Amino acid sequence: MTPAAGGARRRVEMRAAPAAAVLDLLAALDGLQREIQLADLGAGPAARPTVEASVVEGFVGGRAGIEAQRTSIHDQARQAREAGRHLVDLVAEYGAADVRRVRHATAAIAQADDAARSGLLLAPPMTPEQRHLWEWMDRQIRLQVDGGPATAYAPPP
Repeated sequence: MTPAAGGARRRVEMRAAPAAAVLDLLAALDGLQREIQLADLGAGPAARPTVEASVVEGFVGGRAGIEAQRTSIHDQARQAREAGRHLVDLVAEYGAADVRRVRHATAAIAQADDAARSGLLLAPPMTPEQRHLWEWMDRQIRLQVDGGPATAYAPPP
């Protein structure tokens, strides 16, 4: 399979994703995003910022560009959970521009999570399981948009 070129979009499959864990992860990311936005609003010129401006831009701006995919993934996981299925094959379409947004958001999410872990944010940091799931989802997007195969989720060791 060849990489997605230009504005081409590619179907990305996240196989055997744990539905409840995906919903928990998305809720954790939403909480971190709210905290980042509040920290940014409260950081006037004299205030000591809790996070770098690049984190705000990457987290908020990067995620904004892939909101349709995030909503679709959330809806698929919610429907699976409501149907009593523990695992779900999530599907969304991504293009090269989306991968850049995901990469930017992923770096910002890691920094925001580190800030939460060190107590700079009120939002709780991601759990190790959430971080593992997010990293797997990020790899699936980048790999498959570049033409690679989908791989099923494996819980952390």
